[in-house]
Amino acid sequence: MVALLMAVSLLGAEPIAPAVPHLRYERERITFTSEWLEDEETGRVTARWSEARRGAPPQPLEGARFYELVGRPDLARAWRIRRGAKLGLLLGGAAAALAGGGVAIYGLSRCTGINLSEGVCTTRDSRMTTAGLIVVGGGALLMVASTLIDAHPIGAAEARRLAEAFNADLREGLGLGAGEVTLRLSF
Repeated sequence: MVALLMAVSLLGAEPIAPAVPHLRYERERITFTSEWLEDEETGRVTARWSEARRGAPPQPLEGARFYELVGRPDLARAWRIRRGAKLGLLLGGAAAALAGGGVAIYGLSRCTGINLSEGVCTTRDSRMTTAGLIVVGGGALLMVASTLIDAHPIGAAEARRLAEAFNADLREGLGLGAGEVTLRLSF
């Protein structure tokens, strides 16, 4: 490495070492995919939760890991709780719907009145079938409710502010000025 730096400086080129903080910044900074929505009727533009990414090339930075990285363990804990509630409602709703479906099918198969001369079932257990269908409906509502819960305890704009503060602290820690252009490599 020393020989390489000596050769570079003998040739009159800039040494590589000053680029190291910029490279480290690119590897560790947080970015977001751009997702902004415009209401066609009002023209109002709103931010939507988009995927946080870290580094170059950008790797997904999901859930609680994002909040831990930006120094907000309280938000990481809230994310885990909300994610657990979301999964609980989804799985609980699916289990209820399956169990209710089983009860409804059993009620349909349970004959409560038989015409002995013809040997056919004339009435089914409608109370059990109805109860099973009600449980299926309740389970479906729980599954729909799970989609309405956002695991993120804060909005997109606040998350972006947290990421910007993290990036500013990272730049300062690496000795990079706020206005310095970062080195970006493309292949």
